[in-house]
Amino acid sequence: ILEKREPAVRIGGYGELDYIFKEANGNGKEGNTFDPHRFVLYVNSDLSESITLNTELEWEHGGDSGAGSEIAVEQFFLDFRHQRPLNFKAGLMLVPLGATNLYHEPTNFNSTERPELDRFLIPSTWREMGAGIHGALGDKVDYQLLVMNGLDGSKFTAANGLRGGRQKVEVDNNDSKAIV
Repeated sequence: ILEKREPAVRIGGYGELDYIFKEANGNGKEGNTFDPHRFVLYVNSDLSESITLNTELEWEHGGDSGAGSEIAVEQFFLDFRHQRPLNFKAGLMLVPLGATNLYHEPTNFNSTERPELDRFLIPSTWREMGAGIHGALGDKVDYQLLVMNGLDGSKFTAANGLRGGRQKVEVDNNDSKAIV
């Protein structure tokens, strides 16, 4: 039996502002500029002793209608905690594939951009709708096993790797789900 209590709400986030040096190349696009690369807001709330709502909202490149700008819900899921070895979660989640996809904050990689491997081969931040189990087995082994919407293989390219195959939540063109 779940016991209702006053929700504990946690708010956090981070931002990243880039200064971009552009060379004068005669195309009219020269000139150094600031780019509000991303601003991310986390809000997590304990709905009960065993249920947590996890959300993450991201503004990229200012979030206006300019090229590359985007406002997106990056995560929005419920986590049902049962016991440390076995829990359940469902909703819009990061695909648990690659450390940079799960932990993609700028302080977790050693460059100003995410590593090429994690931008093209394992597309960060890759998120999908799904549900599954997760937990910890002892102090050294954590796991997640999720059923999620899969990739659209027709969108893979040599230039962008798997990144274009993300279905971005709205559509799942596969008859079968992916297991991660």
